[in-house]
Amino acid sequence: MEFTECDVCGFGLWNPIASLSRSTIGLYNDARFPGRCIVSLDIHKDNFEELDEETTALFMEDIQKAMRAIKSATGADRVNMAILGNAESHVHAHLIPRYPDSEEFPKSSPWNDKRERAQLDAASVDLLRASIRLYLLSNLS
Repeated sequence: MEFTECDVCGFGLWNPIASLSRSTIGLYNDARFPGRCIVSLDIHKDNFEELDEETTALFMEDIQKAMRAIKSATGADRVNMAILGNAESHVHAHLIPRYPDSEEFPKSSPWNDKRERAQLDAASVDLLRASIRLYLLSNLS
């Protein structure tokens, strides 16, 4: 399993998938939401409001590209986004694919989902990472 981390704060991504223009996307291994990812800003900033205009625009473009890749790779109906910062101060976004027809609690956030959290098997992790990466590499513009 691969891991990347910030030199300043140590915030890290397990299962990195690809480098984007201003960030890195990594798979968050959560079997309740197959394809859930984190997009982590490549430079250390504690808070989203600290970003300059150009970095903000490029980070948001990275998030949109990642959302499209997750949706394509998983067949999710939608991909939700959350930028929080309560637990980790490094700017990052959670991207959560949603499957309302097959989820027991389709209106719950991942943090309030009552299902027991479990990890995906290694083959599923590899397949999701490869599918998301392939989409991103095929749609660089």
